[in-house]
Amino acid sequence: MRMQPIFLALCAVSFLLLGYTFQLGRTYHLGSATGPDGEVVAVQSADGAGAPEGAFGWGLLGTHFVMGIASGIFVCFVHSIVLVYFLGTGKAIKEQMELQNWAEEPYERSRKIMGQSLMPATAGIVLVIIAAFSGGFSLIQVADPDVHMLIAACGIMGQIPVYARQWTLIRENGRLMDEVVERLGGDDIRIARRTSPPPN
Repeated sequence: MRMQPIFLALCAVSFLLLGYTFQLGRTYHLGSATGPDGEVVAVQSADGAGAPEGAFGWGLLGTHFVMGIASGIFVCFVHSIVLVYFLGTGKAIKEQMELQNWAEEPYERSRKIMGQSLMPATAGIVLVIIAAFSGGFSLIQVADPDVHMLIAACGIMGQIPVYARQWTLIRENGRLMDEVVERLGGDDIRIARRTSPPPN
């Protein structure tokens, strides 16, 4: 099924965004310290260079903040796409059952796979939300930046088993869809053949 390469591409992009965001935060954290009044101040290196600037002239912290929002939204988008994929294929299988008068076994398998996909998607989204909130608390100096970095690292690494589980379910669902397509007569068909009734 085509969803497998699409999902792998989405995972790769999400890890690139998350990794870049984490590196920006790490660079900012290593290049700053807490001043006497509790404010975060930039620390110059031994050669006199200050903390590196971020992209688009936003400064390092601004770039990290924007990239954190963008990467978080993208990861949530990936998990949402997975859920929509299972909903769509499940609906297509149900329609074929009704049109072809099949037994409910394919649809029951599809529903089971779809149900199993809810937990990983929810876990992946929750991990991103916790990482984002820890960054907000770090920004307003309620939480230590080291704690945010640790939580963010766990949130990023936690996506690996989540994506792995989703990949397994997508492959299983793909095999089910291949069975349905073969049962309908081959690849040169449309999964959903439901049309409006002809006018009287």
